[in-house]
Amino acid sequence: MVKKRDAMNDVMYFDGLKTLSLADFPEGAWTIHSGAQDSGDVGKYYRAVPWLYRGTQLIADAVADLPFAIVNKAGDEVDTSEDYQNKLKFLPWPADLFFLVSTGLTLLGRSYLFSERNRIRITDLRYLSPLSIEPVFNRETGELEGFERRIRGQVLPLSVQDVIAFWLRDPFVELGPPAEGACPGQAALAAAGVLYNLAEYAAKYFERGAIKATLLRVSGVPQEAERDRIKKWWKRMFSGVDKAWATDIVNAEQMEPMVIGEGLGELSETELTREQRQDISVALGIPMTILWSTEGAGLGSSGVTDSDERKFYQQAIIPQAKFIAGVMNQQSFEALGYRLIFRPETLDIFQEDESQRASAFKMYVDSGLRRGLVAQMVGLELPPGVEYDDLDEQYQEDKEAAAARMPSFGNAPPNPQQNQQNPQREAMRADLVRWRTKARKAGGVVPFESEFIPPALMESINGSIQELGVEEAFEFLKKKN
Repeated sequence: MVKKRDAMNDVMYFDGLKTLSLADFPEGAWTIHSGAQDSGDVGKYYRAVPWLYRGTQLIADAVADLPFAIVNKAGDEVDTSEDYQNKLKFLPWPADLFFLVSTGLTLLGRSYLFSERNRIRITDLRYLSPLSIEPVFNRETGELEGFERRIRGQVLPLSVQDVIAFWLRDPFVELGPPAEGACPGQAALAAAGVLYNLAEYAAKYFERGAIKATLLRVSGVPQEAERDRIKKWWKRMFSGVDKAWATDIVNAEQMEPMVIGEGLGELSETELTREQRQDISVALGIPMTILWSTEGAGLGSSGVTDSDERKFYQQAIIPQAKFIAGVMNQQSFEALGYRLIFRPETLDIFQEDESQRASAFKMYVDSGLRRGLVAQMVGLELPPGVEYDDLDEQYQEDKEAAAARMPSFGNAPPNPQQNQQNPQREAMRADLVRWRTKARKAGGVVPFESEFIPPALMESINGSIQELGVEEAFEFLKKKN
């Protein structure tokens, strides 16, 4: 690779549009740590192709609207999206930042936030255009040394601590932004380009009065001046929307129009546009039923759309949100003693799944399996710092505490004075006696309803019956009392 100009051997680069000398490239062009390049057509297509624009907006809106919480090292909530107070004092509009970061990741595979600071703390997190930031690497070690922000012809150096860098993972890049094309928006460029050019062709088609590309055949060998006169007359007569219904008469022996181009009908083939839309949807990870409900016609009932919406969140939104939270935690929040956590499981579309998971959890636990094991089987996500074994320990502690609170029961005669002082307690004692009798006959756990026995106590008794047996369980509870 040539780095310096050689007067005798000047190497030139030609891209079909212009010619450049390789020696004119800046020194930084010769050490490439990643494939990050200019956005190219992605910005143009994002603004002009509705399918790409809408898909990108859907992802960014969904990420921005995800419920979240900011917790401290102990796992206690400091601030939540439900009643956001900006208690950290440097994140006034988190939804806006999440939206912009998501858009940059989808279209370019990279996003950046600038940490504004005073002498004491961070005062604000500000979004930076990905096109204005270039990472700076050490030429010898390859380590990240900082960033350069290029704006209005000026270069502003930024330290690693000043910038939160979001780089999508790329197996071909060790450190830095992903290579060109290694992100959803870039993967959708080819399909978006087809739709963009179709729209451009349609616009130009109507601009020239809905006239197809036409070749004028004339008799003889007309001079150049005569050809120019004919072309000007044709354009003046038939070009433009206002000439769409123009009429004229020509001498067929001297001039014959011959159509050589296609019209709008041939190029607006439904299957062609459908394929490009499907390619964009696949690249962005959005089901067709989410982008455009009519595309889901014939696929099934509304349950198909609901299922697709859950898949959209599970396969596109949640992974990106976790990635954003992970980067922000690693590069900013954790150093301050906090963590950002997204909580998609609280969304309505997941509540039915949570209800089914809770029912499955109860069914397995009632069958005698340990709570910690069942929680892993049904996929329960635990709060930070809580392990699955903690569920079993907590259950045992709650069971013993419930037994300690349980009133006496058995064959001892009731105390009339105690009954007058606490009639509800006596009613609970009577229900416990009836429950023991019913359990004896059944030989184990038996369904029992009571208005006076607390649910926690009933669960504790059932657990004791499963582990100890009916007689041993009730004897154990009597001794605890």
